[in-house]
Amino acid sequence: MIFVGLARSTFLGQDPDEGFYTVSYGEGVVKDSAYSLVLRDDQKKAQDFADSYNYGESPANRMKITDKIQVSVAFSPRNERQPAGVVSAVGGDKGTKLEASPQAKKIGGLTNDPYWTLGVDTEHNLPFSP
Repeated sequence: MIFVGLARSTFLGQDPDEGFYTVSYGEGVVKDSAYSLVLRDDQKKAQDFADSYNYGESPANRMKITDKIQVSVAFSPRNERQPAGVVSAVGGDKGTKLEASPQAKKIGGLTNDPYWTLGVDTEHNLPFSP
């Protein structure tokens, strides 16, 4: 099983740092080395979030939603519905065989129980017109 999320790019006022607000997500099951999942670009959800944030804010500080989306794909050996064979193949629930991957991410590095996951983020243009 993998997690897939779709987020809209946001900017707060004049801050040059970009943020992302997740508008859709789900879990896909890998079958025959492939997966698929249909996500909906819930632009109304993104606009409602921005409208809530912007309530009472001056125009200079308001959140803006852009035409850019981010698609995130992640795998975790600790997903409770992960098939046992998959968990075993990645080195158990610590995901030790994932460490060498360029997409590896260490979770809980400052705890007594760290583990490895995989994650990839890609960005694409998709017009925003709620």
